[in-house]
Amino acid sequence: MAVIQATKMATKTSFQCRHAKTSDALQIAEFQAMMALETEEIRLDPLTLEKGVAAVFKDPSMGTYWVVQNSTDEV
Repeated sequence: MAVIQATKMATKTSFQCRHAKTSDALQIAEFQAMMALETEEIRLDPLTLEKGVAAVFKDPSMGTYWVVQNSTDEV
């Protein structure tokens, strides 16, 4: 049996939390689809997800999306 050692170098990454913008909508829908597949093994219809996310942006009483970005602006 082989033993593999991995060394992890410490890196410092800062994160910023902000209200999502409509430009984040497609990525939010994609994340929701991935989460449903991973946690419930369900494939959600992308068009339905996009419409649902858009509805939240149009009517804030339905909910709020937050986005976390790292120091390189990855969401």
